[in-house]
Amino acid sequence: MRVFRQREDGATGHSTLCYGMEETQDDVVVIGNGLEKGPIVVAVDSSSVSSHALAEAVRIAATTGAEVYAVNYIYDEEMETFCRWLPGQKDALIAGRKSRLEKWIDELDFVKQNIKIHVSTGHPFSELTKLVSGLEPALFVIGMKGIGEENGGHSAGYLAKACLGDGSTDVMFVRTQGDGPFRKIVVGIDFSPNSRTALRKAASLAVAEGCPLYVIHIFSPNWENFGNPGDFSNDIDEYLAGLVDTFDQWIEEDLSDLKGLDASFTIRKTLDPHAGITSYATEIGADLIVIGLVGRGHQFYRYAGSTAQKVLEGSDCSVLAVKAGFSS
Repeated sequence: MRVFRQREDGATGHSTLCYGMEETQDDVVVIGNGLEKGPIVVAVDSSSVSSHALAEAVRIAATTGAEVYAVNYIYDEEMETFCRWLPGQKDALIAGRKSRLEKWIDELDFVKQNIKIHVSTGHPFSELTKLVSGLEPALFVIGMKGIGEENGGHSAGYLAKACLGDGSTDVMFVRTQGDGPFRKIVVGIDFSPNSRTALRKAASLAVAEGCPLYVIHIFSPNWENFGNPGDFSNDIDEYLAGLVDTFDQWIEEDLSDLKGLDASFTIRKTLDPHAGITSYATEIGADLIVIGLVGRGHQFYRYAGSTAQKVLEGSDCSVLAVKAGFSS
């Protein structure tokens, strides 16, 4: 395991090495990608972004042997309009939609395994919530945008944002087309229990993918918004040193079995946590950000915190949001 620690001043961009480097020579042993056992559910709607999501789901499933459920829903309003013109043809509409999806999937040259296609009616978010509750998947994968939203700028689509808010399972939001395993993974931690879970999953995934892991903590001295009431430099140094001690404890207790892990830990000073995470990911060319759904300010709630929501909106790459561990 190799762990490199550094501290940055976000105001100047100057980076200084602190707390040294520790390195041990271990054989690379992949022990899984950190996902729980269970199927992988992916939302599809024939858009290009959902094809990227399906490709990612299939690729990950190939490493775990998980089943892949490709799911699609017909809005109730659409079904009502169809049945008004062709009464009693509900089953025919569902069968037709399923047939078109099967053809669309067959034309995607990356698909190498049997995929179970599920088509039903209802509001996509509520129906997805029911399906996820019943299947208890290891992962839910969805494109950052759906059909009809691909030209809507950088922000995530309606269904993607709704799925982030539920928080009942790990969700991977795919923004761009992948070309194989992830090359660089960033995980943002705030030292909450959920970010500890996110760190473990990100580290396991990095080892399985054979890529480096970049761990970042955003230090936000909010009092600077109101001027500097005094010299806190000694207190700040002591506080940051304590964070590094905690990180080392997490490494020892949670990650020592991950042979071959190549990780760096950076503390960056900025008043905007989500921008600090996304800009860091862009700087290093990361293709995945991992973040806990629930941060320190929301650790007694299941639903996504504001930092996770803003990371989803501002990221240039795919995002894996790790559930908080509460029961549904």
